[in-house]
Amino acid sequence: MGVTMTRRNKRGHASVTVEFEINDKQQEILQRQCEAALASWRTSTKKMLDYAVIKLTAQNTHVKRGKTIDLKEIETLVTFPLEEWCKLRGAPTTEASLDHEHTRAKEDCNTLLHTRFQWEKKMRGGKVDKYYHGLNPLQEAKIENNQISIRLSQPFSAYLLQAPISPYRIKLLSTDERNPNAYALARKLGDYANIKDNANRKKKQPAENQYKISVAALLDCTSIPKPENITDGNYKILIITPFLTAMKEAERVLGLDWGFVSDDESEIIDKQPPKKIERFMAAYIVYSFTETETMKEKE
Repeated sequence: MGVTMTRRNKRGHASVTVEFEINDKQQEILQRQCEAALASWRTSTKKMLDYAVIKLTAQNTHVKRGKTIDLKEIETLVTFPLEEWCKLRGAPTTEASLDHEHTRAKEDCNTLLHTRFQWEKKMRGGKVDKYYHGLNPLQEAKIENNQISIRLSQPFSAYLLQAPISPYRIKLLSTDERNPNAYALARKLGDYANIKDNANRKKKQPAENQYKISVAALLDCTSIPKPENITDGNYKILIITPFLTAMKEAERVLGLDWGFVSDDESEIIDKQPPKKIERFMAAYIVYSFTETETMKEKE
């Protein structure tokens, strides 16, 4: 599935376009890949779209899933108080803070409202099965009387409701937004675990209690630069340190037990990364969740 995303500013001019591939076998939904790839979005914007989709899923359990969905059955309007939104994100709720968060939420709503998605779904042989062009994820987004109201568009809602349901670790919303990479990286760790668990469930195999994912795959979902884009050789400051900082925040939010391991698993490096950039990029992260959290169903 190929995806192109365009975010438009208030005047309607395109400011960001991103193209990437989604592995259809993994069935990762469009929105999750969008938030990882569109680095121009700030973290609170990504979280807002996530939470809107969680709300959409929860209030549309009555909708019959299938190849076609009756658009009239979908309740596309989701609402939640600004104070609730602040608490979920770990933001203060003093009067002064709520004024600041009101402005931030208004800006996030505007960003989402001026976003358009287009992508094509391909079959295994490469033939295009369906093409989606210029799809607005939101029809309306605003904040009034400290109440956030988001109306997702019917086509986008139908697309999400037809997709497989996957758990969402609600504590992800409390990820420190001062670190632009932490949320995307933590989401990737959670999503990857969901994919592995779903695959085992289909094979009627027990769920795994430990997961292994490459450092390169985790870096792909962040704004951390690639080694080939660094000319001064300062890989530790520009790549390794930001990666470790994001992993430590993911550890706090998700309750992770994790460490580095070499490709062939012959060398356990624990939480100290390889010093050479070549070994670092070839390494894997092995992780498990040390605590069980109530999950929210999300498309």
